[in-house]
Amino acid sequence: MTKKNSKTPLTVSRPDLLVDGSDEAFRDLLSDLFAFSQHLQETRARFAGFVGLSPAQYMILIAIDRLEDSGDMGINQVAAHLHYSGAFVTIEVNHLVKAGLVAKAPHPTDGRRVVLRVTPAGRATLARLAAFQAPVNDALFAPLDAESFSSLCRIMQSLSDNGDKAVRLAEYLHPATEDRFGG
Repeated sequence: MTKKNSKTPLTVSRPDLLVDGSDEAFRDLLSDLFAFSQHLQETRARFAGFVGLSPAQYMILIAIDRLEDSGDMGINQVAAHLHYSGAFVTIEVNHLVKAGLVAKAPHPTDGRRVVLRVTPAGRATLARLAAFQAPVNDALFAPLDAESFSSLCRIMQSLSDNGDKAVRLAEYLHPATEDRFGG
């Protein structure tokens, strides 16, 4: 941990996030989370590149594969799962269809929707990718035992679910921020 400058205002106010009245541990946690996020993004890009996809296409293919057994997997389900817009998922799914990795079929009862499925070529791609992913993921998460893995899963699900609320609050408190950063 770094030494906190007593003149620096607190970046959190919840007592559960302060240690002895300081947000130093919270700031260190954020630094670690951002660093790990960079590592995750880099490995995702390498996984995607291994099979000739963009990182977003890789995430969408993985999501369709994982979720298609839960019913009529469509654009909206993938978008909600990945926190992407439906329009963006539609564009990327069309690339996956063109590559022969995903198939689209009309929804049996709703003509406005499509049902997405991973093709046999997509399954072969995912199998080839898994051989590359396993040792990298094992290394990435090597410090975790079963108990800490379970705890991390619960914590990350909760943080992910709450993240959208925090972004909306930031937009409400300072709506011009999006424009300043090219969003």
